[in-house]
Amino acid sequence: MRNGLRAKGWVMPFFQDLFGALLRNYTSRRNVVLLFRFFIVLISFVGLFSVLFHVMMAYEGRSYSWSTGLYWTLTVMTTLGFGDITFNSDLGHLFTIGVLCSGLLLLVVFMPLLFMQGQTVARVPVELPKDARGHVIVCLYDAVTATLITRLVQYHQPYVLLIPDVDEALRLYDLGLKVVVGELDQAETFERLQAAHAALVVMTATDATNTNVVFTLREVAAGVPVIATATHPMAGQMLALAGCSHVLYLGRMLGAALARRIIVDCT
Repeated sequence: MRNGLRAKGWVMPFFQDLFGALLRNYTSRRNVVLLFRFFIVLISFVGLFSVLFHVMMAYEGRSYSWSTGLYWTLTVMTTLGFGDITFNSDLGHLFTIGVLCSGLLLLVVFMPLLFMQGQTVARVPVELPKDARGHVIVCLYDAVTATLITRLVQYHQPYVLLIPDVDEALRLYDLGLKVVVGELDQAETFERLQAAHAALVVMTATDATNTNVVFTLREVAAGVPVIATATHPMAGQMLALAGCSHVLYLGRMLGAALARRIIVDCT
């Protein structure tokens, strides 16, 4: 009984910390799906062991209610071990060992791993304060946006870097960048970033991605200036129709810069 009480003392706070860490990052689809799958597996094991409990008790010539079977399964899987209901046969003892090992794997091995992942992801924010104003939203991270962020920091301009991939966001967050995790094609993401009050939105992804993001952004921020890159004039026209304020053709700009450099060197 004393061991059971000690186990109960860490089980409940553990569950509370786990749920808190995961639900703080409720926008992460991967974490929600992972948590859902874990509970499906856990409930399946509990149901299966509860049924097998009655089978094993019938084998020994005893009978219990279904609530008692559920009670016995939960106490064994959570290592509470009250010992008020036990098997007499060797087969029943082996079954008890199997249930106990399954509970240890699920609650002591897999659940801490899920908890650690939730804690890691929760380090990266998913939204900005509601009073955020005058910031620059930079979508994705590449050589162009890296240079832009350097300039923004140099001139003390607040910015936020929007990254859809959690692992990439964690890496950039550890490098000291102001990162927020969110999907580019969801209007809720830009609502959480206070896009309607931003000074500028910058996008340097592919032409199709940029166009899709502009359409999404305009649902929540119709007046914010938007700068996007394009590789083809047709893509630039599509961006303009979507609501992009300025379209940059980086290939043309690079070619023009090289041409000027060559002309200056030749002269």
